Amino acid sequence: MPRPLIARIDDRALSHNLAVARTRAGRRRVWAVVKANAYGHGLERAAPKWQARDDVYQVGQLLGMLIRGDARTRIRTHDIRALPCTDHLKEIVYRCIGERRKRYESADEMINALRNPPATLRAGVRRTLKGVHLAFTGILSKRRSEAIRAARRAGAIVHGGPSVGTTVVVRGRPNPLQAAGRDGGRKLMEIKRLREKGHRITLLNERQFWALVARPR
Repeated sequence: MPRPLIARIDDRALSHNLAVARTRAGRRRVWAVVKANAYGHGLERAAPKWQARDDVYQVGQLLGMLIRGDARTRIRTHDIRALPCTDHLKEIVYRCIGERRKRYESADEMINALRNPPATLRAGVRRTLKGVHLAFTGILSKRRSEAIRAARRAGAIVHGGPSVGTTVVVRGRPNPLQAAGRDGGRKLMEIKRLREKGHRITLLNERQFWALVARPR
């Protein structure tokens, strides 16, 4: 066996596994064990990263229960749209209890989000779609498959959803089942999260998109 041996620990995987265990445990307590001193990396280095986002999850649960007025059962993501509160608060709860890697990374980040509602999502401007990394969200007036073909003909690289590589998102009509109101669909919330991290993503409405794909290349 070649030397030296290298062990890489994924703190996101550790946190995800712990969150799954906590969810399935219900009201029972969970004791997390990371064997071999975090496989030689040191528990003091591994633990803080995955504790913070799981603490945020618990705070999100408490906030959701307080809004709902019922603490007998956990809040699930599909419960959030029915909470009797503002869309801003719904987004906060969703970011706390939704997909782990997209949660607030600390209590400070969550508090900042509570104090500072995100800016309204507005359409930007693009002169061409050639070379852009593009995703669609919402309900389009034409079939999604037709829009994807048109985008590719215009030179765009189409993704299933927003990511760190996305540069353009085309927005259709809001889905009435969105988690947190008109601007609170999962993809729209992801755009806001990525923008907070410094990624530049241009939002286009459907009219702008069809006008761009109709232009000669």
